Amino acid sequence: LASGGNKSVVFFKGSLEGTILVTTSASSRNTPSYPRIESVSKARCYWPFDSHSAATHSGPRAMININDGMLGQSTISGNVLFNGCRESDDHGNFNSWDRTPMLHVAADGSNSWSPDTSTVSRNLILNSYGASHGIDHDDGSNFWNDVINVVGFSHACKGNYGSNRNCSGNLVIGPGMHDMFGSGTSGGPCAYESNNGHGSTFAKKFFQYNTCVNPTAGTVQAYFFQSCNTKDADTPELNGTVWATRGNRFWNLPGAAVEVPCKGGSIPLKNWQTMYGQDVGALAEDMPAVSDVMTAARLILQVQSPNTPEESRDRSKMFP
Repeated sequence: LASGGNKSVVFFKGSLEGTILVTTSASSRNTPSYPRIESVSKARCYWPFDSHSAATHSGPRAMININDGMLGQSTISGNVLFNGCRESDDHGNFNSWDRTPMLHVAADGSNSWSPDTSTVSRNLILNSYGASHGIDHDDGSNFWNDVINVVGFSHACKGNYGSNRNCSGNLVIGPGMHDMFGSGTSGGPCAYESNNGHGSTFAKKFFQYNTCVNPTAGTVQAYFFQSCNTKDADTPELNGTVWATRGNRFWNLPGAAVEVPCKGGSIPLKNWQTMYGQDVGALAEDMPAVSDVMTAARLILQVQSPNTPEESRDRSKMFP
């Protein structure tokens, strides 16, 4: 699915007959409408879906949307996604769903109902305009590896049910500075899980070795896991109510306190580590110069710095 302006193009290619649908929708941000088919043409269908080195923006909903119930093995890499969700405000520039599973031959040659792992890496994702999440995995979306991306103005990864997801090595800049209602706020979480009610939905989900830049004073949320519950917890994942966190770095304004919301209260980062065994090795530090943040972003995106002699610094100084 590719979007631009008020049009979306759904395209498939490969060995099976398919269609290209060019749809239009209402231009009003606050009045979503059903799409209207403008033109239809024949194409071919294939999977996996790969997107590389594209700049996609200004669409009514997500810039890339994938039903991951079909096979997996997709790669989303080297793209620039911004100014999405102009009509909906309820998801991210990248959005995946889990819908009807498909029986297929997996990468190891076995028959499987579960998709193989897909990867989202080295993308620049800016949550301007309506997008309210960074890399958004909805409705039981499974088997995703979200690594080494730069996400601006939102948490890096969001989940809604699902399992087997890894969100690691990302640079998150200003999470919470643009929410789904369009108001600028700060201190937002670096990862987010919503609508969870069962511990099993947190099986094999990880938020590790990310760097979160939060230019706000006062209290900063490390992450938000809606079902977080410390009662009777005997595992680091609190009996499956949170993701496994480790080695994250939080860059904040001087004096800011990093906390983890949990069951109506908040747990200071140090207690989160010592009492519950979470985020071992995490650091809360004063935010460095903007030039250092830009250097970190260029290193992730593999973009050459305009100030090479000054900014050719060791990546180990930027990330844990």
